[in-house]
Amino acid sequence: MKLDMPTLFTRIVTLCKFFEQFGKLTTCKRKPVGCGVFTLDCNNIPAIAHNGPPDGLKKNRCKNDDPCGCGHSEPVAMGRLNLRDWEPGELFIFTGAAPCLKCALAVISTRSIGFWIYRKTAYPIDVLETVVKESGIVSIPIDVFEYFLKKCTDGDYMDPLEKSMDYSLIKLEGLFMDHANKFHPNSTFPYISLFHA
Repeated sequence: MKLDMPTLFTRIVTLCKFFEQFGKLTTCKRKPVGCGVFTLDCNNIPAIAHNGPPDGLKKNRCKNDDPCGCGHSEPVAMGRLNLRDWEPGELFIFTGAAPCLKCALAVISTRSIGFWIYRKTAYPIDVLETVVKESGIVSIPIDVFEYFLKKCTDGDYMDPLEKSMDYSLIKLEGLFMDHANKFHPNSTFPYISLFHA
């Protein structure tokens, strides 16, 4: 029996959903948020975290208020990242919600993140559209990947909705090809096509 190789879209969406589920392990009563850092081929996860009380403090200290006293997932993940192992802009990050300003600055300051994939929630995305964009990090909502994954699975690549979206398949594939060529110039990089295995 021949197993089909998953496309890059499938790998990214699966991994991001895993990070979202990981966020549910938190003891934060206000909102679970998962976060993960990964490489373009989705084979390496150098950091994973969720929000909640910091290590060393009681896990039931969440006040279920705003602020609730819990640490955010992004700085926790950045603290677990060994920055010496990665080139500037080499890594991807997924967060289960748009970041606050302090979290965005913590991620930007590592200089290792090149792409920020996030879940649109009730939190405003103005930080992603201003500070993160200014830093050169490309931010993409996970909805874009899910939308195109469904389109590709259905075999329907062209849709009028694409014209109203910030990203098209060609633009996304071009961004990832450029990324692969920059960080993996001497290898035949697998899964680089978003919708072909």
